[in-house]
Amino acid sequence: MPTDVVLPRISKNYGEAVTVKRWFYQDGEVVEQNRPLVAVETDKVIVEISAPIDGVLLQIYAEEGQLVQPGEYWQSLAEDRT
Repeated sequence: MPTDVVLPRISKNYGEAVTVKRWFYQDGEVVEQNRPLVAVETDKVIVEISAPIDGVLLQIYAEEGQLVQPGEYWQSLAEDRT
């Protein structure tokens, strides 16, 4: 079943918007839980965010260069049930 995923807070002290720097996967590709999925940039550092589940990246809602707020939907994943 598809799951829309929200951008997590980067840290408990940082709740500001981030810029999507690079997606490591494209729509339709298989992703592995805890493997880097996307790199985002805060005002100070670039952080890699890992896939929350094993599955397939169905759709990217936030393109590279786009500003995304914590809690905003930014991708859709389907859980891998194999």
